[in-house]
Amino acid sequence: MYLDGQGNVVPDMSTIGYQAIGVPARSRGWLTRRDTGKIDAEASDGARHPLARDGFVLDYDEAKVFHDSQLAQFPSPSHLSARRRLLQAGDVFKQPDLARTLERIADNPDDFYHGSLARELAASLQKGGA
Repeated sequence: MYLDGQGNVVPDMSTIGYQAIGVPARSRGWLTRRDTGKIDAEASDGARHPLARDGFVLDYDEAKVFHDSQLAQFPSPSHLSARRRLLQAGDVFKQPDLARTLERIADNPDDFYHGSLARELAASLQKGGA
């Protein structure tokens, strides 16, 4: 998958971009009780993490990551503020799409692997070239 036509490794292909994304098995695991194998309601409520929804203030090092030129290759505006400028130290970084995704996983973990969420993620990855 990460080789060119001559069998050589394509630099960065396994670490940057849509083809570098794997399917995490942990999504359901985070919410499943080991002793019963059933979804744990307490863990499910905890999965609705407020950091994505409410955001957090970026420090200098966190904000610097958003200035990486490789981010500009991708259509996601997550590295931009609402004012369409690169995020800076002191800005609040929010991820409402991630918050909604985490809520959907908490409500129905199987949807991540087999349902409408899985189909939406697959379509987004295909659109991005994966």
